[in-house]
Amino acid sequence: MCIQRKLYNRGHKAEENLMELLIDGLTNEILFYGGLAIAGGTLFAAFIYLSISHIKKIRLDAQLDAEYGKRNKE
Repeated sequence: MCIQRKLYNRGHKAEENLMELLIDGLTNEILFYGGLAIAGGTLFAAFIYLSISHIKKIRLDAQLDAEYGKRNKE
């Protein structure tokens, strides 16, 4: 019974040490790299959105020119 208790306590301490390592050591890195990933994803999504909207604007301007004629810039 005593040996089992020691093994349980040893395993419990190892689990606590692992959790402590994750909380203390990796939390800052996870937040940093996670923030970089989110920022990169946002920039990529913004690039895609702006590209699509620019293409749609060009097509709409071409359609409006075909239906109503070129704009008179005064």
